[in-house]
Amino acid sequence: RVYNPDLEEHGWKCDHTIIEVVNDDMPFLVDSVTAALTRRDIPIYLIVHPILRLRRDGGRLAGLDANGAAESFLHVEVARQPGDRLAGIAAELDSVLADVRLAVNDWQPMRDKLREAVRELEALPEPRSPDYHTEEEVAEVREFLRWLYDDNFTLLGYRAYAISGTGRTAKVSIESGTDLGVFRDPDFRVYREFDDLDKLRPEVRAFLSRPAALEINKTGAVSTIHRPVSMDAISVRRFDAKGKVTGQHVFVGLFTSNAYNRSALGIPLLRLKVRRVIEQANLTPGSHDAKALVNILETFPRDELFQVDDDHLLATSLEILNLQERQRVALFLRRDPLDRFVSCLTYVPRDRYDTDFRHRLQAIMEKAFGGTCGDWFTQLGDAPMARTHMFIHTAPGAIPDYDAAAIEAEIAQAARSWADQLQDALVGAHGEETGLALFQRYQRAFGSGYHERFTGEVAVGDGVTRTQSSSSSRSTSSSSMSSLSSSSRSPPLSSKASSPESSTSSSSSSSSRSSPSGAHETDGSGAGAADALAVGDASASATGIGLLGATRSSDGSSLGDATQPAPTIAVQPPATRRARVVRIG
Repeated sequence: RVYNPDLEEHGWKCDHTIIEVVNDDMPFLVDSVTAALTRRDIPIYLIVHPILRLRRDGGRLAGLDANGAAESFLHVEVARQPGDRLAGIAAELDSVLADVRLAVNDWQPMRDKLREAVRELEALPEPRSPDYHTEEEVAEVREFLRWLYDDNFTLLGYRAYAISGTGRTAKVSIESGTDLGVFRDPDFRVYREFDDLDKLRPEVRAFLSRPAALEINKTGAVSTIHRPVSMDAISVRRFDAKGKVTGQHVFVGLFTSNAYNRSALGIPLLRLKVRRVIEQANLTPGSHDAKALVNILETFPRDELFQVDDDHLLATSLEILNLQERQRVALFLRRDPLDRFVSCLTYVPRDRYDTDFRHRLQAIMEKAFGGTCGDWFTQLGDAPMARTHMFIHTAPGAIPDYDAAAIEAEIAQAARSWADQLQDALVGAHGEETGLALFQRYQRAFGSGYHERFTGEVAVGDGVTRTQSSSSSRSTSSSSMSSLSSSSRSPPLSSKASSPESSTSSSSSSSSRSSPSGAHETDGSGAGAADALAVGDASASATGIGLLGATRSSDGSSLGDATQPAPTIAVQPPATRRARVVRIG
């Protein structure tokens, strides 16, 4: 039951909403209940889960009994919910507990079906055509099914399909009386394409009648049991004596943690796939690239590794290998054979990845494929690249035309930082050698407040001047400095000559105040003075040197060097307002 405790009605009071569950003790109760609450965005504050052995009389509690049946008592305290939501929460939890009961009660019969599928594959005849499976592949499939049987796959449902005919005209039907686990629920759909078997799309019929001994796919159904992720479907083909497909066993469930943590070379089916890709890559054994390729395959998203074919895996892994030498944003796409989703594997430099970027990435993907993001997984480690794997669920036959290169370019733009903008603008204005030197010197000279208001291109377009301390400048009068600045003024960041007002933007002030960031702000006035942002040592003398690195006066003498620190930066928008100077330091 789900209720808000009331002193008069319940004899006690609590600020939270209370959920109480009494159920036969079985696996997956706690994680399934908490997953259901998480789907509703309900914060959980407390979970108490004692397991007691009880004796009951006609359903009524008769007392504790060491030999009685084990029962789970679940007490959950969650954020207080409105009274009109309590019934809906209770109904959803009842549905989840019913799914758990179906899966747990049919666990052993489903395991028996798995062994039956192995026996059928052992009796397969020799391959009869080039399109038919090889003996090596069939043997590997048998080993894979035995590996699943050894508690490496959480079985949640089973159904058998009969298939008559071949290709795009094949007919599919459900074998009566075969439903186990969650398939016992008449409302459960593992494939929406199978809702009306008489109206299957031709490509779906062809897919089901393919002679491959085994297929692994993501379903469109999110598990309500154990983990709230899309369930995996393992389809084992059934053949007649001539090698023709006559049906298939379909097992749905979730791979266990061992399937994700164990080396791919230690898992049947995957080890064969990895070995074939390594052979086709034709790299020198023991070389750096060969070792890197093995690591890429071992750390490849495991769900994707189970589903992808050899050719796609080879092309993708070699492209990822190239990223080790030239780090850049990269996108790898795989379209589901039934058009139910698009698998999107994205690599970005690690320092560009954060939650905001993931949200932008998700929006780009959803727009490009006209779908919604289902599952997503991120890998952040000590490698220079961060990886995000998303499944974008789509409507079959309704995926819009797309340009993978254009999508990748849009992602690269979304991953660009303010520093990237500044670097590109500097290189564009001054060439690669000088631009990069200037970038190394000034990339951290602008505060976050400036980043939020202006782009890197604007910073270069505004023009930047700096102050530099020297023994000679300290002995020069302010009038002499004005004269020097006027006669030997260097061009600013944009390579345009700065206006005469730039050298006077910070020369006077009439009032001062503290900015929210703790910097000392000065509002000055002067004829034609522009708004400016000065960052650095306010006591340093201005020489009017721009961000061109080594700047020279009219007689050719050097006034500065790009390798020296830049204590003060003044960014000057058009000179139409009072000067506003921010000094830090």
